[in-house]
Amino acid sequence: MSKDADDKGDNKSPGQKVLEWWNGLQPKTDKSGKVTSPGDPGALARLRRASSPIDALTEEQAIRLAKRLGASLDDQARLARIGALAAVLTHVKTHRDKDDKKRAQHMARQLGPDSKGDNAVMSSLRFQRLIAAREPADLMREMRGAVKLLKGTANIRDIGDAFYWWSDKTRIAWTYDYWGAGDADPDNTAKALVSTNRSDEPTAKEAAS
Repeated sequence: MSKDADDKGDNKSPGQKVLEWWNGLQPKTDKSGKVTSPGDPGALARLRRASSPIDALTEEQAIRLAKRLGASLDDQARLARIGALAAVLTHVKTHRDKDDKKRAQHMARQLGPDSKGDNAVMSSLRFQRLIAAREPADLMREMRGAVKLLKGTANIRDIGDAFYWWSDKTRIAWTYDYWGAGDADPDNTAKALVSTNRSDEPTAKEAAS
């Protein structure tokens, strides 16, 4: 099996596979600052310039991501979202999945207001536009804007899971996190989201019918 193919037995979440893909594109340095691996700057630049999900899918690295996630031509909506995801992630400079207290921090929580309801990075009106996005191109545009507001520091694992599913349950969970309703147990919120989304996946028999 190709290293890019989806290994259904590895139990990795879509978000974890997306994070591994993103890491593979980044340059690596040792403790002295010497570059040990150049990554793939050309692919990063091309995906950063992509004007649409389909444009992004013309890049080989985006197709590698689709293979890693097990996407196929039979699920063109998901395939288009993966193209959008690849284009969005090239704008992320730093992966951050913990807050200052070492608790899990989701993308929506990073965008939302503080515990007093103030100082939201993304306004509630703009967040509503993001959540309302249904078409991959709209989601790509709104999520690129969100990453820009966060100055390139975001939870890649969380973004990956969101793009992979982008169901009503995903959007509800993101709204929940934006307003800080999941702060008491953020790790459980993430686990519940992945679990409930997987329960909505069609069986092999259903997909074939």
